[in-house]
Amino acid sequence: MPLRDQAGEVQGFLKIGRDATESRRAAELQNSLLSELQHRVRNTLGVVRSIARRTADNSTSAQDMLSHFQGRLDAFARVQAAITRTAGATVDLASLIEDEMVAHAAKEGEHLRIDGPEVMLEPKTAERLSLAIHELTTNVVKHGALSGRDGRISITWRIDQLAPERLLTLVWQERDVKIDATMPKRDGFGMELLCRSLPYDLEAETDVDLRSDGLRFELRMPLKEAVTSNLA
Repeated sequence: MPLRDQAGEVQGFLKIGRDATESRRAAELQNSLLSELQHRVRNTLGVVRSIARRTADNSTSAQDMLSHFQGRLDAFARVQAAITRTAGATVDLASLIEDEMVAHAAKEGEHLRIDGPEVMLEPKTAERLSLAIHELTTNVVKHGALSGRDGRISITWRIDQLAPERLLTLVWQERDVKIDATMPKRDGFGMELLCRSLPYDLEAETDVDLRSDGLRFELRMPLKEAVTSNLA
């Protein structure tokens, strides 16, 4: 701003300087968070749309679709809540399994064993695994080891050091269940998720074996950037 004398002649200028570093950083952070939020919303809507479409394709009625879709949406919502609870946006594998079991009124005890090292999952991996665990849990409560008094189930995982990468192996093992092994398998949403979606999305190998005494599911996947593990 020019400084003038009584005659109106410019005698100098008044200058004020402000350090805009912090405000610029705040603006950049806000833009970054907004971009991340937009990405998360698009991803969430994409997953929900996929769940709805696949559920509809494998449902026999509107009521059948509604009941299955609600359960899958609830499972997806639980993992989203878990993601936002931690600063690093990761989800503990054990907590993911336990939350799903609790949602179905199943707790660790004589009939249920959950055991494995601490493994933290990034959002995409946690979302895919949460849906798989939901399908397995729904089945085990309705038709499997937790549908009667004598059934047992163990959910265990380990990390194998195989050069040049580590491998996560998760085993879902049901026992003492009366199952007619001659009954045909229904290739629905759950089987598609376990046998096709997980291998495609997580570069995993999966195996589903419906034995005479219960279901056995095994998943093997590489521990890349998608999964981080904390071992003592």
